[in-house]
Amino acid sequence: MNSPERRRSSVRWTSKVVDAFDDGDVAGALLEGAVWDLAWWSPDVRPGAYAVLRAGTQYYLVADRAKEVFAAVKKSGRRALTRDVEHHPWFATPLRRGQMNRDPELGPRDDTNYGWFVESAAPAKLGVPGTAGAAWTAYVLAYRTLGSNDLVTFVPGIGITAFTFVHHGTLAEAYVHLAAFRRGGGR
Repeated sequence: MNSPERRRSSVRWTSKVVDAFDDGDVAGALLEGAVWDLAWWSPDVRPGAYAVLRAGTQYYLVADRAKEVFAAVKKSGRRALTRDVEHHPWFATPLRRGQMNRDPELGPRDDTNYGWFVESAAPAKLGVPGTAGAAWTAYVLAYRTLGSNDLVTFVPGIGITAFTFVHHGTLAEAYVHLAAFRRGGGR
């Protein structure tokens, strides 16, 4: 019996904000490439499209039809948020330890699985050019299922600074950390 091939790679990945808007109660950013592209990375992986949308204090992460959803919300505001987007909250502000954001249709659960759970909040020194001199707080958000775990370290004003993906069963893991940060020319 042949043992499975184990591969290990170091990858330099760039995530870019290619469009953004802020209309007060509704805002969004359209990303090219995000850490989730690296969960099952192979050399032929190309950056995907992701939309991060805010309606009031609720944030949503959209991967399916990201460009289409982003364009609709940018044009028409909150009323363009579809039910499938609203039922997949990412987090709400202010972020606080112990906060759970989960699809309301899942009903009550007595665990922290199948939703974004804020595991911790702590001061952070990023040690990355472009971030020195400011006081940062890092929030670790976890999405755990029977199949996999996603851990995202999120720093308001910067974005995702670390990501861990571990699949249970088939060996697939990704450990990502922010190596460089450059603020765009917009506001």
